[in-house]
Amino acid sequence: MREFLIRQEGVSSPCTEFGTTAILRLAKDNVDDFLARLRTEHETSAVPGHFFGLSNHFRVGMGVNTEMFREGLQRIRRALATV
Repeated sequence: MREFLIRQEGVSSPCTEFGTTAILRLAKDNVDDFLARLRTEHETSAVPGHFFGLSNHFRVGMGVNTEMFREGLQRIRRALATV
């Protein structure tokens, strides 16, 4: 996640040492539109931040195997490229 955040300008999040989830702030676009595009065009889901009182944020789970997590970040990166 740290490498992804360093290289990705479309989202930001504090870097943490531990945890199973991350909350990312979307720099541009409407988070609901972004998450709909992520789901329909890239077959990847994330949780809207409004469930946690955070507009323009979304939550991703990190508690999966390394390959699955890496692929999920790649899909988020591709979706951000169209913002």
